[in-house]
Amino acid sequence: MARLVADGATNPVIATTLAMTVNTVKTHLSHVFTKLEITSRAQLARIVTEKAKTGT
Repeated sequence: MARLVADGATNPVIATTLAMTVNTVKTHLSHVFTKLEITSRAQLARIVTEKAKTGT
């Protein structure tokens, strides 16, 4: 899901891709934001991109 956010996918697109509801996507993203102590999709995209570059 984080990779889809980093690729610019909207919540409805993520929901369709992963066969879940938009509300489920919102809930999962909320949990990810809390766990990573971030507040935006841009921050999540930056983290995903950095991790991809370092291979971790």
